[in-house]
Amino acid sequence: PHGNPPDGHLEPTGPAMLQAVLAWQAAAVLEDMNDPESGRGAILRREGEALLQAFEVAFFDGNQLWDDLAHSRQSEHVPSLALLTGSSLSDVAEAMLGDDWFSREPARCTVYFSHYLFEAYGRIGRTDLLLRKLDLWRGYLADGLYTAIEMPEPTRSDCHAWGAHPLFHFHATLAGIRPTGPDFASVMVNPCLGGLASVEGAVPHPAGGEIAYSLTPDGGCVEIPDGLRVSGVGHVGWYRGKGDPTPLSPGQNPVGPPR
Repeated sequence: PHGNPPDGHLEPTGPAMLQAVLAWQAAAVLEDMNDPESGRGAILRREGEALLQAFEVAFFDGNQLWDDLAHSRQSEHVPSLALLTGSSLSDVAEAMLGDDWFSREPARCTVYFSHYLFEAYGRIGRTDLLLRKLDLWRGYLADGLYTAIEMPEPTRSDCHAWGAHPLFHFHATLAGIRPTGPDFASVMVNPCLGGLASVEGAVPHPAGGEIAYSLTPDGGCVEIPDGLRVSGVGHVGWYRGKGDPTPLSPGQNPVGPPR
């Protein structure tokens, strides 16, 4: 209700604790980038790790992850964030987000929080599940909508920026094009098409030019603008580092099929 876990105003909850961990981790990265000599990044990282360990003690029953201290409620939010925070229980979280999860009744992510769910699907190489979750967006035109809504009906806003994150995931998760350094100075290309026959598009780069791509399950091509460092490329359908990256260089680069 109102974006809060049940009883979230009364006691610790799994979703809130994990969101705090994710914030601590992001803040640590920013501190390291801004002032690596200050030590603030290390302090934030330690605090986030302590909070993550506390979550694992309180919200894991030895088999599954739970939203509440009484182990009576579950959601898509907790396993998604457990994966994204690098929890030692990531294998448990991955299993919970698998195919059979669709037949169960956890609390579902709606518009805003689906971003984290889609990030988790990308992390475990299950973009096929991401595509299954897009029915809300697929229904926009039939509902007379030309912009992204804030939340499912009754929605308060028919033009809400956070509802457009599937556009991000098309480039960053399905095509797998993501920055690996500050200011997008380097990039990794790790496609994971999720069963799509092809994806094609271009990601503008702040230094000028575009990272253009045309990919199918059998391979494809990625074009890298001059002056961009490339940290590696995966193969279509390969997302979690199963193999050695193939270096890319400026210009046209072929991308091979899965290995």
